[in-house]
Formats: sequence, C-alpha cells, structure tokens
Amino acid sequence: MFKTGIFCLLYIIISCGSALAQCANPAGVAGQQKYNIAAIPNTMSVCNGTNWVSLSTAPGGSSGYVQFNKSGSFGGDSNLFWDNTNKRLGIGTASPQASLNVVGVASVTASITVAGVSNASVPRGAVMFFNLVSCPTGWTELVGARGRYVVGLPASGTLAGTQGTALTDLENRAVGTHNHGITDPGHSHGLVSVVARINAGWGTASWNASSDGGYSPGTQSAVTGITVNNTGVVAGTNAPYIQLRVCSKD
Repeated sequence: MFKTGIFCLLYIIISCGSALAQCANPAGVAGQQKYNIAAIPNTMSVCNGTNWVSLSTAPGGSSGYVQFNKSGSFGGDSNLFWDNTNKRLGIGTASPQASLNVVGVASVTASITVAGVSNASVPRGAVMFFNLVSCPTGWTELVGARGRYVVGLPASGTLAGTQGTALTDLENRAVGTHNHGITDPGHSHGLVSVVARINAGWGTASWNASSDGGYSPGTQSAVTGITVNNTGVVAGTNAPYIQLRVCSKD
C-alpha cells in the first residue's frame, strides 16, 4: 500500500556482469542500468562505477529543430528546421515555404531532377533578370546590360558587344539625335512666242513675236520651302521599359 504524499521509486536492476567499482543510492556496480518510473520524464540510468548517469537527455534547441550529435549530446539549430504542421524541411531557414526550402548556396555533385527533368540546374553563364538590389549569391551582375536592350547574337557577331549610348536612370529618350536632309531642285516657268497685251485703262501695249524678234519672257527659279512635320500622338520613348537587375551565373 502507498501512503498519501509518498513517492515510490521502482528500480529495475539489469546486471551486466561483475565489476569492482560500485554506485550508491541505490547500490549498483559499474555497467548496471536502472529505470526510474517516478522521474519526469521516465529515464534510464547506468552506473559508471561512481555515480548513476542518466541515459536520457532533453532535445537540443527549440521545437522544430532537427536533432544531431553535438559532441556526444543532442543538438539543434534554427538552420535545420522541420515544420511538422505543413510537413516542410528548412535548410538555412526556420520558416520553410516549400517541401524543401534551402536558403543559401546548395552544392550538388551528382545529377538533380526537377519536375522530371534530370540535371535541371542553372548552367554557368546563364543570364537572368532579378527584381533585387543586387545579384544573389552565385551570380554576378552583367554590367554591360545596364541601360540597354538585350538582343540575340547574330551570326559571327561580337558576344556581349554593345552599341549606342546607354540609357540613364528612367531616361525618356523619344528618339536618338538625327536630321532629315531634303533635296529641293526648284523649278521655272517659261513663255514662248506670245503676244502680251496689257490694257491698264490708259491705252494699249503689246509685244508681237514676229515684229519683236520672237521675245519669250521667262520666270526665275525658286525653292519651295518644304518642312518636315512631327508625327505620332504620344510623347516619350519608343519602347516603354522596366528596369531590373541583369545577372550572369558564375
């Protein structure tokens, strides 16, 4: 019978062979194990020849930390995290957003399969746009792309070659500086073998082609004064754009 307020300790002694060194409270020899049902939580202990040493230990770190051997004891770290609610594993993050969320550089020496495609890693030299203030780890900015449109390389073209003046920050360049030349040859008007008669109210004056030596009055050449008008109805750049960071895979 147990009396109220008294805890009863039940020790199960497992003999592992005789030993010279002994433990006390309860008595035991080196190598013997005991199970303490009153401990919270229940624990196993082993006699090390001098003292009873618990075989149970608290987990390392906080809830969700994946356990590992830390110098002979349990260790845990926020950089190796298991989200048991959403069944997600985080490496480098304690807030995984996918089944496997890696924050940082991942090195793969063998093939990797993504969505059924083997070796679907990003190859060295690949160019991508990022909505970031700087390129992510493992990427280097393609400086030559600053302020420029990116076009495909023509046959025998210069790889990463540039042409023209790059745009400045948010520059609104409607068109590059240029002019339009106009050729205006002018023209003339001729009169041949005519009789001109002018009646100004004071009498009559005339030229007669037969009597005046076939006089043919003419006009002087003159330019037309042609100008080129503007066209289009929307002011601004010919190609509206968005600015993003251009990076090349290392």
